[in-house]
Amino acid sequence: MRYINKTIFFRNFFGCLIVFNTAYMGFEVDNDWDNPFQDALEHIFVALFLMETIVRMTATEHFKGTNNSFLYFDSAIVLVSVLNKWILPVILRVHSGTDMKLIQVFRVCRILRLARLLRLVQFLRPLRLMERSLRRGVAHFLSIMIFLVFFLYAASLIFIYQLKTPAGKIAFENQPDNYTENVLKLMVYLFDALFCGFDWVDKLARPLLSQDGTRGVGVLLMILMFCTKIALCNLITASMVENYFATMHLDTVEMEEEDLYRHLDVEGFKQLIEEVDEKNLGRISWKMFARYARTHQNGPKLLSLLGITDTAKNDFQKKEQLLEMWKVFQALDVAGEESIPYEVFSLGYVKFKGSKKKMQGLIFDYLLKHVLLTVCHQENLVLPMERHIASLDNQLLERLRHLKYIQMDMEDIVKPVSAKLSQLEETFAEASESMKFPTSNAEVVPVGCASHAAMTLQNEIDALKIATEAFLASRGIAAQDILPAPTAAWLKLTSPA
Repeated sequence: MRYINKTIFFRNFFGCLIVFNTAYMGFEVDNDWDNPFQDALEHIFVALFLMETIVRMTATEHFKGTNNSFLYFDSAIVLVSVLNKWILPVILRVHSGTDMKLIQVFRVCRILRLARLLRLVQFLRPLRLMERSLRRGVAHFLSIMIFLVFFLYAASLIFIYQLKTPAGKIAFENQPDNYTENVLKLMVYLFDALFCGFDWVDKLARPLLSQDGTRGVGVLLMILMFCTKIALCNLITASMVENYFATMHLDTVEMEEEDLYRHLDVEGFKQLIEEVDEKNLGRISWKMFARYARTHQNGPKLLSLLGITDTAKNDFQKKEQLLEMWKVFQALDVAGEESIPYEVFSLGYVKFKGSKKKMQGLIFDYLLKHVLLTVCHQENLVLPMERHIASLDNQLLERLRHLKYIQMDMEDIVKPVSAKLSQLEETFAEASESMKFPTSNAEVVPVGCASHAAMTLQNEIDALKIATEAFLASRGIAAQDILPAPTAAWLKLTSPA
């Protein structure tokens, strides 16, 4: 029964059947059907719904709490349908004088079958989230209303105290009703005004604003109403949104748990474990586990439940499979007893299936726990290791201090070099400024620029002199024999022979 109740087909089938029954009842009322086929169809509906109720009741483990409210509600509706369709006709045949009012009540109760449409809330997640968030939000809404009552009471007390003046009495002389007679009356009117059932602007604010002595109280009243309305709307909206998201998270967790429960087969796993234990010792050793997984016909099923590859075709795959089996066995054998009790094996199976981690991550966690347990019982190894770690920490601190001193020495060495580099940069900057050419004739030529120009001119004169000597040598004339000559002589000298 539990397996049938956990299947998706079972739930979807009866969900669709409820919708079909509801539509059929509408057509029946509109067309006034009354024939043997219709009566037979009613019997089929009642029988199927009764079978569904029996399956669900049988599969339920705990009947306490509010988680089974829909089950109780459905069962009551089905019971009324059974009484109306099967029990009541028998009573009428046996006792012809049965009260007709009772018959009419049962026939009207047949309409309650429409209420089974509420089960769609469980199938449609948005409807389910809205319904649950509204139920969860009732307590928050009541808390907000209680706080609002105390807040308006305090505000009314302050306003009544401020209006106990001659100006406050004059402000409401021409009004048909004085809403500021006492604290409770003003509080009720303010509460009504917050929910738009009372025209507080014309009946409260304007009379106060029309008098000079009460104008400040009127402005304070308008600010109070405006801020309170905005805060109340935001508070209710935030409460609804927070309830919706909290309900969504809770529903997600419950769906994951339900999905885990649907896929878990603890009873079948326990039967396999009992088959592994050939000697009925209540514990599983590695040899029993390996032999059962390799030789028994249900061995692949056991490996599949533990998340181990259940097919191994060649030697390499068999070695990998054996390694995975060994890892799982070692992970489950946290106590290191080389044999695992049934309960520990079953608990490990549930953790493997229920965890979001992969198999390797779970095995790592189990092995880490095993290492920690081993270390806890080996104090003679832990204490020297702690002292060794402490000495390493001291050495690291000493190294850090030494590096700090080296850094300080390097700073003392670098500072003079940095000062010299700064002076060199200043010298290069001055030289660069002295090498700039003037932009106009009126500007003074810098010294560096003039020196550079003089050196350039001297280089050009030397080059011209060398070129002249080479030219004269090509003519067969010595440079020492040439005296300054007129321009004509130079032209004659440079003309072709």
